[in-house]
Amino acid sequence: MTNLVLALSVAPLVVGVVVMCIREPMRVALPIFAALIPFGGGLAIGTSRFGSLSSLSGLLLGLGLVLQLVTARRTAAVRLSPTVPVWLLFLSLAGASVLWSVNPDATVSDFVILASLILLYVFVSLSHVDRVVLRRTENGLLLGGVIVTCWGLAQLFLLGGFPDDTAAVGPAPDGRFGNDLVGPDNLPVALLLPLVVALSRAVTLTGRPQRFLHALIALLILGGILMTGSRGGILAALVAAVTLAFVIPRSARASLLAYGAVGLAVAALVWIYHPWGVAEREVETTSSSGRTDIWQVGLAACPRYCPVGSGWG
Repeated sequence: MTNLVLALSVAPLVVGVVVMCIREPMRVALPIFAALIPFGGGLAIGTSRFGSLSSLSGLLLGLGLVLQLVTARRTAAVRLSPTVPVWLLFLSLAGASVLWSVNPDATVSDFVILASLILLYVFVSLSHVDRVVLRRTENGLLLGGVIVTCWGLAQLFLLGGFPDDTAAVGPAPDGRFGNDLVGPDNLPVALLLPLVVALSRAVTLTGRPQRFLHALIALLILGGILMTGSRGGILAALVAAVTLAFVIPRSARASLLAYGAVGLAVAALVWIYHPWGVAEREVETTSSSGRTDIWQVGLAACPRYCPVGSGWG
């Protein structure tokens, strides 16, 4: 009875959010989707691969964008990014790989996910973006990055550690941050854009309190990337920061370099001392996580599979 009363109480709010997401996909659904990306299956309803809140918000966003593109009156044409045809070409090649895949079922399953993300990107690219949409989406990215990193800190300090990569339930000695979310190798990717947004605001905003706040957010998100133990994620964060240095105004580069130095110092301290086990995986020089064997097999299979691949899955 209590669950029924709770469901009836929450239902109007859920319906209202759904309606708002469909009516204002760029101003409402896109920021929500941006905030939910790092959580992945950690916020799931059911066992379906599309049962997470991030996937459901993405579906609402896609539905709203399609209805908006179909029903909206013709206005000035949106300048299409040159990356759109590149991604569509990549999608067509991935779909064609089903024909020669060594595991067609896995290829089709992963292709559906890839197709949903790329088509969503195309619909967003075809839609009008103003300052409100951009600001809300950036805030959504920052909010999601901050909350998911705080969840990682709670796991580390209050819940006994991170879950492993099998059950993804409860702490484990070899657990990594992100195992119960989108995965410890995907989570740094989801945190890259919030990190770049925070760094950009930290060196370009005019108010000193706002700049300091976003510098702290950038440092927090960097800590989240370090907690995943992903060496590729750490390298990607470094590349993202260097890329940002080339695109921001020249007057802000000195501040960005200063923040970058602080970030490198923090990362170095974590790598050297790996407090609470954080980044311990990165300093294990005796382990390649099986990548050496994988590359040897890949090189041996290259004459047969390199030209066309073995399937997207």
